[in-house]
Amino acid sequence: MTVFTDHKRTVDLKLQNWAGDNWSPDWSLDFWNVGDLKNLNDDSDVWPEDGPYAALLEKHDLSASEPVYEVEDIDYLIDYANDMINGEGDYADNPSPNTSLFATELD
Repeated sequence: MTVFTDHKRTVDLKLQNWAGDNWSPDWSLDFWNVGDLKNLNDDSDVWPEDGPYAALLEKHDLSASEPVYEVEDIDYLIDYANDMINGEGDYADNPSPNTSLFATELD
């Protein structure tokens, strides 16, 4: 799971492949290259469990120290993943029909 926010909404996104009898591990961190994104739940002045998103994450049974990555537009992330799955846009020659995007809105 990977949590993103565009300051309008916060969403947990997962990408997994169906292998016929089970789901692969989530590989969303790699797909969206989160290493280049700012983690808003990382504040060196507080303990991770006291970060600005801790209460929201715990409300959804997620770790209070889970990273929350800042993006400009959550819909863009979802559209980009769907393009990959459906073989559209940048992925026109390589659809991924066994991949699913799981999106959970965190409120």
